[in-house]
Amino acid sequence: MNGCVDGKFRECDLHYGQGGQFMTTGQKIQNRRKSLGLSQDQLAEKLNVSRQSISKWEQDIALPDLQNGVELCRVLGMTIEELLHKDEQTVREPLIENENAFQSAEKFVKKVWYFYGWVIAGFGASMTLAAFVFKSISSAMNQQANSMFDGMFGGFGDFFGNRPNVANVFNPLLDGMMVLGMVIMIAGISIFFYGQYKKKQMN
Repeated sequence: MNGCVDGKFRECDLHYGQGGQFMTTGQKIQNRRKSLGLSQDQLAEKLNVSRQSISKWEQDIALPDLQNGVELCRVLGMTIEELLHKDEQTVREPLIENENAFQSAEKFVKKVWYFYGWVIAGFGASMTLAAFVFKSISSAMNQQANSMFDGMFGGFGDFFGNRPNVANVFNPLLDGMMVLGMVIMIAGISIFFYGQYKKKQMN
């Protein structure tokens, strides 16, 4: 693909890239100049042009004519093809950086999530323990209520079947809390150990 027309580099070759990832000709000139340790003034002196011309090229405000373009490539150690056309490595580098950043973020999220497996397990254990404690309290309250009822009414409470049973009110709910707490605790422990396994694989 020819890089010039009517003595000037073609403007259509100024940009290239995929998915919005590109480097301009001006950016290539600037990067190569800096890598060679040249200032704009020094490069301008080698090409016998003004520093303003170099600045315009690097800002993509203007393009060098054919003669200056060939001399520019010679000074920078580049071919016209390298200066104007698609450079796969240049396109890939931003994509690789983005991919690495995404993978790092994904690893961080997974590590945090797996760490919180212990938090989930602790929450489940706390729920189970709380349900067990409240069930014990409910049973103790029921026994105390029965003793008070017997003290007030003697054996008539059993005869009429009116003896209160506090445990019957709370036990189904507390049993459900205990089962749910155990399930959450087991799930949290499983998440944590699975996370440890995956972390070893990632490392």
